[in-house]
Amino acid sequence: MLRAVRSARALPTEAAQQRRRLDAAGKLARRGHQQGHAVQRDILLALRAEMTVQRHEITIHLASRGLLAVIAGKGGSAASAIDKGSDNDPRDDRHLPRITLTEPVSIRRAGREMALLVGSVVAADLSDLSLVRLIAKVWALREALVSSTAPSLTAFAAEQGISQSYASRLVRLAWLAPDIVEANLGGCQPANLTASRLMHDTRLPNEWQDQRRALGFV
Repeated sequence: MLRAVRSARALPTEAAQQRRRLDAAGKLARRGHQQGHAVQRDILLALRAEMTVQRHEITIHLASRGLLAVIAGKGGSAASAIDKGSDNDPRDDRHLPRITLTEPVSIRRAGREMALLVGSVVAADLSDLSLVRLIAKVWALREALVSSTAPSLTAFAAEQGISQSYASRLVRLAWLAPDIVEANLGGCQPANLTASRLMHDTRLPNEWQDQRRALGFV
């Protein structure tokens, strides 16, 4: 927040004032979801928030001085706060850069309605837990073999209570391209890539680009 407000040339110069603003911002963030709709609307009006919702992201623009006025708690309401004092006059910050926030979004059906998921909830909603668990097993095997804590693949299979053939298939997945692993963990894998499909035929190419083609990433 300090970086954003500083770029808008609206940051108080004294360290004590900056600390008070940060503490107030933290309190506002913690209790924001508990406020009634009227108070939330009041805050958005004070921030002069403008939101653009696109297919994969939402962009929010905020008035820098409006933000400082809200967290300073001046006046009887958030909306009236920006009118208290010339430093918070909304007319004074029209020439200043606006604070811009961008978050990923996804639309998910919830019964008969559609739900808009924002931020970290998006990746959590799209992640395939079976695929994530499979990747975790693969990396546990890779770590055991590389660090020599497992004397052999047979020993690792016996320790984990899995068959040697299953362990053999896991080890073939231990050197997937890093971006493929990251996509699988973050819920960005192709729609038809599941744990079952990945384990069905683990004889993947060694070249990372060939792996991407085989698994539908390109």
